[in-house]
Amino acid sequence: MPPPTLPLLRRPTAKDLRQQLHQLSDTAQALQAERIGLEYQLRSVHERTTFNDNQIRRIMNELDQRLFKEHRSQSQPDFQRGVIANDLVIDGICTQMQLNSHLKGAVEAISKNQGTISENNLLLMAVLNELSGDPYHFAHHVAVRLVEYSQVKDQERQNPPVHPSLTSALPGPIDPYLAPLGPAGAEKASTRAIRDSTVISLRSQSPSIKSEDGSSEQDEHAALPTRSASALNDLPGPIPMSAAVTVVPLADQGNIVAHGMSALQKNFPGLLESLSKAPVARIKPAPAAGAMASLGVKRGRESTDNNDSPPGPVKAGKKARIGKEPAIAHTFVLFMKRLEQLHQSGQDIGAILKCSRCQAIKRDVRVLNCLHLYCHRCILWLRHEAQKGDAVRGFQSFCVQPECKQVVSGKTTVIDSEIMEFLQWYDKQSPAVTSLPAQLNVLSSAVAKYPEDDEIKHKLEQMQLRYKTLQANAVMDVPCDLMQIAKLARKPY
Repeated sequence: MPPPTLPLLRRPTAKDLRQQLHQLSDTAQALQAERIGLEYQLRSVHERTTFNDNQIRRIMNELDQRLFKEHRSQSQPDFQRGVIANDLVIDGICTQMQLNSHLKGAVEAISKNQGTISENNLLLMAVLNELSGDPYHFAHHVAVRLVEYSQVKDQERQNPPVHPSLTSALPGPIDPYLAPLGPAGAEKASTRAIRDSTVISLRSQSPSIKSEDGSSEQDEHAALPTRSASALNDLPGPIPMSAAVTVVPLADQGNIVAHGMSALQKNFPGLLESLSKAPVARIKPAPAAGAMASLGVKRGRESTDNNDSPPGPVKAGKKARIGKEPAIAHTFVLFMKRLEQLHQSGQDIGAILKCSRCQAIKRDVRVLNCLHLYCHRCILWLRHEAQKGDAVRGFQSFCVQPECKQVVSGKTTVIDSEIMEFLQWYDKQSPAVTSLPAQLNVLSSAVAKYPEDDEIKHKLEQMQLRYKTLQANAVMDVPCDLMQIAKLARKPY
């Protein structure tokens, strides 16, 4: 039996080895280019996330400032009215007046608007003594709290929170060519570990991206790091790789990029599409005729022609009671303060009360952040025209006043018809108009609208009696505060 014949083994020639070397070099260059592209995309995501975080912080700071101003504009008058209406406080001050003749004389002088600075300080100290018990002990605690609060604010300004950079977690640059042999080449070819560490760093640093794994919300909140004083000052270093690095064969290197792209698409749906496509502006569909007609009605008030119809006949029902004070927008406060300053300086405010587009005084108006007034119908017209689009402005509507670039968005401040009626009366008065005549005008209009409301009638009678008493005693009334009158007009009961 003849021995079996063995197949002949062909040795690779130098040409074949050279071709394989060129193929491996091309593969290495392609992988390097893909890696650079992915790193650029990740940096773009991080920059966009950082920009969004800064925008959110800026908006939150503005909201905090607005909330503080609105709270102060409402809490201070409430505190003053509460002190004046508290019989216990007034009785305690009267007891102090009996024991202190200087305090009694100061009260009599201040009631006639003839008090000096020392007399006012004496009365205010008596009020503070009645409210706090020991004003000097109370002042000590307030001073300690002020010092602590100032120190905390100074530390926050000197040491702002440091946000980690994405480049600290990315791997360092590698050689342009991958070595085909040896352990060093195997370690450089393990881009799977690099991809995993990059994805982990992106998850830990980007709060705007949500993963779709099955972890519960409670576990995610438990895994979030807490911001301590030391953590805010520490910069994160490079994320260490695992000791057990998976060695990827050379034959599988062509699939690494595709595998990494699919993993990114799975962990972050829509990420790659958002990076490659430009943002598209949303085009709102034009509302139908029925929808446009329904938008013209709000809070039971409706316009029938270019000028709003005058107030209708006397209403028989009472105004609905509201448990708390209506919310006051920051723009509304600025608008009323501007009208008050212009009127007290002797300037005409009639032009400001007109709609910026149709130049008519309406009962149902809105105020933009630029403090320009618009009627409801013109606001709808501007939004409808913006839906047609413009080569320069796009699909946004802007204020029609010259050199005003305020966008007419859905967030406008409504001025009630009762306040507009009062502002028209206020425009015709002298700059020295005081508070009581303005309150009498508002209450008289409320009684005419709600004749069956005994509470408004009783308040009007008290206000008339108070005004007659001031005139009889030749006591000066306080200047007219438009914010106080606006609150009374919105809630006269």
